[in-house]
This record gives sequence, structure tokens and C-alpha cells, in this order.
Amino acid sequence: MHNWEFLQNASGRWFWRHTPAAGPQTTSTRDFVTRAECMADAIRGVYSASRIPDRKLRDSDKQYPR
Repeated sequence: MHNWEFLQNASGRWFWRHTPAAGPQTTSTRDFVTRAECMADAIRGVYSASRIPDRKLRDSDKQYPR
């Protein structure tokens, strides 16, 4: 099973991390001001939009604990 994480670095900027069922872990090559920007970058890459709950998009600018 694939595992996606949307995290914040020490500066409060967002990045994504993908761990596939088999193969190497990948991390976004840049960071983002908002969670929505971070998720959009993942969608443009390989993340399925159908996996993102609407609530997460609406709450995208809130700070989430790690």
C-alpha cells in the first residue's frame, strides 16, 4: 500500500513524502507556503486526487501537528 504524508518543516513550509509498497521513498523537491499548494504539486506528480478528502482542501491553510 502506498503511504502519502503532507508535513511541515521547521520553517512552517509544507512538503510531501511518498512511501510506495515497494521501492524507494520520495520527497517533494521543493517546499510550499500552503498545504493546498503542496497537495496540488503531489497531484500533478503521481498522487490520486480522489484520495484527498474535501475537508483537507478546505482546511489547507491551517497548521497541523506532525
